[in-house]
Amino acid sequence: MTAPAEVRCAIPLAGGVRLMLSDGSERTVDHLLLGTGFRPHVERIRFLAQPIRDGLRHRHGFPALDGQFESSVPRLHTFVGGMADRSYGPICRFVSGAGPTARRILAAARDTSV
Repeated sequence: MTAPAEVRCAIPLAGGVRLMLSDGSERTVDHLLLGTGFRPHVERIRFLAQPIRDGLRHRHGFPALDGQFESSVPRLHTFVGGMADRSYGPICRFVSGAGPTARRILAAARDTSV
């Protein structure tokens, strides 16, 4: 691993890849795995009005969710999948996490006492 250098060029070779890195170095490797560095953030969700985004508590860009996947904006259960990762863990990113997530949100939606 070479961090924080970026791959500037990758040239396929028989059985590997030659990499030219942003720090001026070169590497010949068998395999190449790249982390994109993408970081979700609630501020980038433009379909939510600014007053809603302003009311969202978050941890490092991920919304802070309660036990029913509700955000800090009352009755807003928009955040599932990868955006629920920091509150519930990586299982939420996968199909296997969809059932438990849906059941919790449904239970919260049926609760008319709120």
